[in-house]
Amino acid sequence: MKSNTKSCLKCKEVKDLSEFLIDNGKPRTNCKACGNLIKRQTRTANKLLQKEIAEEKRICIKCNIEKSNGDFHVTTGSSSVFELTCKICTRVIRQQRADDYLKRDKQTIKLPKEIPTSKLCTKCKVVLQISEFGTSNGKPRGDCKRCCNLFKKNKRDAEKLNKTSVPISQNTIVEEISVKLSNLGYESD
Repeated sequence: MKSNTKSCLKCKEVKDLSEFLIDNGKPRTNCKACGNLIKRQTRTANKLLQKEIAEEKRICIKCNIEKSNGDFHVTTGSSSVFELTCKICTRVIRQQRADDYLKRDKQTIKLPKEIPTSKLCTKCKVVLQISEFGTSNGKPRGDCKRCCNLFKKNKRDAEKLNKTSVPISQNTIVEEISVKLSNLGYESD
C-alpha cells in the first residue's frame, strides 16, 4: 500500500504528499517550501553575479576606451562572453555598413533612359506625340493608336462580311490614315 508521506531531501522532514509538487505522476525530491527557498537563493546569487560582471572593466577594440561590461553586448557562440566593441561603437559600425550597402545599391541601380516625347508610327509614317501610341510591356508600340484601331476595324468589317481574312494592303491603311490626319492638322513626312 502507498504511503501518503515522503521525506524532503533538503530539510529532511517527513511531510504529507500534498506538500510536494508532482512531476509525471511522481512527487519531487524537495518539498514546496524548500523548492521556493532554493529558487530565491539562486535568483539572489545570479543578481549578485550579474552585478559583479557588470562592474568589471574591459577595453573596446574600436575606440580603445575602458568601459564596464554593461556597456558591451552579450554574445553567444564565441570564446568571449561579451562583444569586443562597445554598444556605441557597434551602433556606429552597423550604421556605416547600412550606409555602404545603400550606396552600393544606388550605384548598381540603372537609371531609366529618357522617354522620348514623340515617335514615328511604323504604318502611317507620321511623327506623333508618344501619348498617341499604345503600350506593350511598358514600352510604346510601333504603330499609333489610330493605325491600330483602323486595322482592327477593317478586320472586324471583313469578318462581318463572313470572310475569314481580307488582306489589307499597307498602302490602303497609310492613305486612309494620311487623309484623317491631314483633316486633323497633322503633316506627314
